[in-house]
This record gives sequence, C-alpha cells and structure tokens, in this order.
Amino acid sequence: MIEWMDRGLQRELLLKMAEEFPLPVDLRLSNGSKAEIIKAGRNLIYLQGHGLCQAASGQSANTASAANATTPEPIFKITAKGLDFLQDDGGLSAILNVVTVRFEADTLRALIAAKIDASSEPEEKKAKAKSLLSAVKEEGLKQLTSKVVGEGLSSLPHIADWVISAI
Repeated sequence: MIEWMDRGLQRELLLKMAEEFPLPVDLRLSNGSKAEIIKAGRNLIYLQGHGLCQAASGQSANTASAANATTPEPIFKITAKGLDFLQDDGGLSAILNVVTVRFEADTLRALIAAKIDASSEPEEKKAKAKSLLSAVKEEGLKQLTSKVVGEGLSSLPHIADWVISAI
C-alpha cells in the first residue's frame, strides 16, 4: 500500500474546491509539517491525474517538486468530473455516460443454443428447440431473450447475494 495515498484527505481537498466552485482555491497548508505538505501535494497530483481537479491559471502540479519535498503550485479548482465524483448518484456523468450493450442476433442464438445443448433434455427436444431458434426473426429473438433473462433472474432466490458474488 502507498503510505501517502489518503482517501480522506483527497475527499477533504475535493470538498474544499467544491465549496468555492467555480473559483480556484489556495490549498497551501501553512500550518502543516513538511511531510503533510508533501502528502497533500502528492494527493493533489493524483486527483489531477484522474481529471478530478486542475491547477488553476496555467499553473501545473509538478511531480518532481512534490517528490523533492516542495509543494506543487497550491492553486487548484475542481472539475465537473470532480463534482460528479462527490455526488452520491454520480452526477451528470452517470446520466451522460450510459453504456449500451448490444448483442448480435447470431451471438444470442449461439448462447441460447449452447444452453440447449448443455441441458438434460432429450435429443429430439433439443433439436426441435434449436430448429425453432434458428428460424425465429430478430423481433421474436428480442422477445425470447427478454423472457430468458426474466426467467433467469426469477430463478435466483437471493439475487442480491448473486450479484455481489458475481461482481
């Protein structure tokens, strides 16, 4: 574990910047020890590296200066990404960065066919199901897939436990 990395300090720094948004904040630690100043500087550079804050007015956080025990330029401001990070719901980033997962019809057919093959059903029944599956049009496949997902979810008695263990 990296000793200087401090989630509490990072949150405190982001909250200070959020309170003054959109203005930059002087985050200089006038009462801090040399070690505390270095730690704060490294955490600021880390936050900046993730796009959660930025050095204000053309200044830049300098990794070498933080490593050499001098504070980086202490004037920072929080970014929109930093503000969203502080929100319990993920802010606008959670709304704007929705990921859509699409499966091609052939991929869905192959997944369902593989499950049919792996089942303990009689071979005649498997062959009939796979024949019907290959003949179904895309709209029917969408409906079938929704039903398969619904059935799968309803057969999980402890879905919260399953999600936790799966992820």
